[in-house]
Amino acid sequence: MKNIKIAVGCFVFATVVLSGCKTKKKAMSDVDAFLATQEETSGDVSNTSAGESSKSSLGWPTANKNSNEKIVVKEEEASILSGESADINNYKYFVIIGSFANENNARNYKGTMVEKGFKATILENTTGHYRVAVFYTNSEQEARAKITEIRNKYAQHQDVWLLNRKGI
Repeated sequence: MKNIKIAVGCFVFATVVLSGCKTKKKAMSDVDAFLATQEETSGDVSNTSAGESSKSSLGWPTANKNSNEKIVVKEEEASILSGESADINNYKYFVIIGSFANENNARNYKGTMVEKGFKATILENTTGHYRVAVFYTNSEQEARAKITEIRNKYAQHQDVWLLNRKGI
């Protein structure tokens, strides 16, 4: 079982490095949770029935596993980046799909999101981070629904979160 944990840990670590979707700590906790489940149920992680994908039959996280996870909400002061549409300035809730320390990286990612069909905009918070938002509204419920929709539709965007702008 220890060899399996090491192999799975290496696989998860490689996946984290290549995809950048999770932190190593979160990925390893997923591995530990997975292995604990397997030890409780069968003790044999190679138990799969014909026709089942190994990921789902082993209880491994599937693409939409996180779609119903708790939505992270951060309250911070943020302003619409210069050059973005001014009519967005009166919205309170923003669905954040990317956060960057470098403005050029944020602008490039915004372009990628626009190419995917999102209506993206960039905000800057007081610590100098650039937030790429793909939805904005004054309704928290509507923003939460959009996050769930994105998580269900895009496996690579499971880490979207909700920005609640202070002072709006």
